[in-house]
Amino acid sequence: MSLTVLVGTYNLNQRLLEKDLTKWLFSPTTQSLQEKPDIIAIGFQEFNEYPNAFLNISNKNRIKHCEEKIEKAILNYTNEQYFKISSSIFNGLALVIYVRNEEIKNEIKSKEVERVGVGPIWAGNKGAIVARLNINDTISVCFICSHLAPHSHNVVERNKNFKSIIERVIFINKSTIYDNDYVFLFGDLNYRIEIKPENKEHLMNLLNTNKYQTVIEWDQLNIEKRKGQAFNGFQEGEINFPPTYKYYVGSTEFNSSKRIPGWCDRILYFSSRIESIKLNNYTSNNDYITSDHKPVSALFTINYESLDYYNNNNKIDFFTNYNFKIDKWRFMKKVVGNFVIKIFGLLWMLFWTKWTKIIVALTGIFIGWYFIYS
Repeated sequence: MSLTVLVGTYNLNQRLLEKDLTKWLFSPTTQSLQEKPDIIAIGFQEFNEYPNAFLNISNKNRIKHCEEKIEKAILNYTNEQYFKISSSIFNGLALVIYVRNEEIKNEIKSKEVERVGVGPIWAGNKGAIVARLNINDTISVCFICSHLAPHSHNVVERNKNFKSIIERVIFINKSTIYDNDYVFLFGDLNYRIEIKPENKEHLMNLLNTNKYQTVIEWDQLNIEKRKGQAFNGFQEGEINFPPTYKYYVGSTEFNSSKRIPGWCDRILYFSSRIESIKLNNYTSNNDYITSDHKPVSALFTINYESLDYYNNNNKIDFFTNYNFKIDKWRFMKKVVGNFVIKIFGLLWMLFWTKWTKIIVALTGIFIGWYFIYS
């Protein structure tokens, strides 16, 4: 049997989605393949305004808005009504998963969702939503929507973020992320192009002439992957699209005044039986201008008939081979991180938003009233 899987990721920069998502989710190449995905997994970063996202204020309304746009795009392209099987929120992250029909829905025997905060003191301003599907007790498919540490100099921190996600997500059956048959890791991974400031003009010339394969050699993610520092065992398709960050909002023009453009938004995939998965399309779309990021999508085919030829002895134990260790403090970190992000959100609301003005105004009114009438 085979399944077609569509994965999409978009950092919304705290803004609402555009009206029509069809061009993003179903690119011309995908449409030319005439494929109707069996599973669709869409991840968002910064999908709600801060600090509202940290305090779960209007998160449900925001995710409902996203779902409506996704479902309309699916209907426009497939002329079919897909089934939503999972909708998860974690501060500024959101992950929504759909399946094509009731037959596939019924084949999903179990579903698990984990959330991991990797920000300061394990706060969830950065982190991941991890959803695992057990399909027909035959294969497990794992989706990881991530948002890692920002800024060009934080390469080591991003590597640590990845390691923390791998070590802190343990499923009910005591399995790890690497124990799944198929893993899709996507989101704003925040890796940048590693160049010296004096070479910025040369970089922009290369990008403006679409010489992406030259520039990708300076990509931090690929450099760290080659060094074995992160994303061990994960694959990525060839990048033939412009960097996805940073753009002027409302434009397709790079905002390179302070930031060097980079492929922050990525889709990676892993399988210990890598020959049973095929990447059909990997692209971005510059037509979407609401955010300072551009959305990315990828279409895969997984053929799990071939899994009958394998047994557990044939599977490579990536978790052990790369010296990952189950984090015995993961529960404590989760509790502390959830507490920290709420406190952070409250402080932000009190001191860095319009609420500050309201509180100051009310305080002034109260003090004035006190002195006038006391």
